[in-house]
Amino acid sequence: MDRPTSPPINRRRFFSATAAAAVTVGSGASARIAARPSDENFTYEVNRTEEEWIAMLRGDEYAILREGYTEQPKSSPLWDEKRPGTYHCKGCELHVFDGRWKRQLEKGWVFFYHAEPNSVMTDIDGPTPEYGSMAEGKTAVTEIHCRRCGSHLGHLLIVEKEMTHCINGASLTFSPEVS
Repeated sequence: MDRPTSPPINRRRFFSATAAAAVTVGSGASARIAARPSDENFTYEVNRTEEEWIAMLRGDEYAILREGYTEQPKSSPLWDEKRPGTYHCKGCELHVFDGRWKRQLEKGWVFFYHAEPNSVMTDIDGPTPEYGSMAEGKTAVTEIHCRRCGSHLGHLLIVEKEMTHCINGASLTFSPEVS
């Protein structure tokens, strides 16, 4: 698999770079989010072999969607996208976010107030000491995944005192609204 020239960042660098006061969010944070199944027997609607994922995704996309990495800030043009439209999972094209709920922040990632109903699932990312500013690896972060294919999209965080979906632009495709 080709790795990008500017590789995705690991979780430590992500949380250090954002300075966004990432805080764990309980599973009851949003009625629109279901817990990601930890049962090995769970089957997603969209299933691909690792070879198929590698063939359909660029190196950085694979690292983010399938391995849970985080893109470099401002590396995706979607972080600054302002046109009305919809955002879809790059792994399966499920409509996961609507531009009406996008939050413009200068942090370099794509932020949304809400996900579309029944579009995302959560998992616990951590605990691990790699989280930098978090108390010696004792705090976990809520990870956001596509409910149809299981691809890693980003994290649910409190940013500037508001609950926010912090999403990797590389995990999404954008469809502008037709006027």
